[in-house]
Amino acid sequence: FTAKNVLNVTSIKIGFKEIKEYVDSIAKSVKSWFYIYNPDYSNYSEETKVWLRRLNRLGFGAFTPLIMATMVKNAEETKLKELLRVAENFVFLVFAISRSPANTKNSHFYRVANYFYEDEKKWDIDKVIKEIDTLIYNETDNTGWLATDSFQTYIEKMYERDLGFYSWNVLKYFLYEYEEHLQKMANGDTKILWDEFNKRKKEETIEHIYPQTPNKE
Repeated sequence: FTAKNVLNVTSIKIGFKEIKEYVDSIAKSVKSWFYIYNPDYSNYSEETKVWLRRLNRLGFGAFTPLIMATMVKNAEETKLKELLRVAENFVFLVFAISRSPANTKNSHFYRVANYFYEDEKKWDIDKVIKEIDTLIYNETDNTGWLATDSFQTYIEKMYERDLGFYSWNVLKYFLYEYEEHLQKMANGDTKILWDEFNKRKKEETIEHIYPQTPNKE
């Protein structure tokens, strides 16, 4: 269903049925899209909401269409959580750690989202999850994008410019997740609000574990 097909009389005939199916698909997609960016309004489990909140803080990369397709197709929530987990892994490890360009594999994931939505027999959710995981970690034929050495090189360059870890673009995300992890390990019930945490200057968020005025010594 495209404007070209509607206006082109020689194209496939589009009637009421096709239009209704298109409108219904938009209605489902809009609802899922809203839940992606506003997980607390959804009926998903708290664990699923946690992963959605993480991606909202970190960034979704090219995974929003895949996540939306998974929701629209009413996949099992355990599968949705696994998809969210590997998506977060890819964004953090490939972009934030390995320093790959922000558009790495974007076109590929857009195509996968379309394949999954159109023909689940060829691309089911398990195959999608495995594909993402393989693109991160695969060492068999060096197709995995994880390159921890790149992060070390990046930080070394930042130190040469007297910026150090303060310049890391996902520093607040990393420290927020670390703080949440410590709270969970200590069975604490003090909730750290991301909006408040994110408003702080980077120096204020890490001064208790890292010198406020870092130097080579």
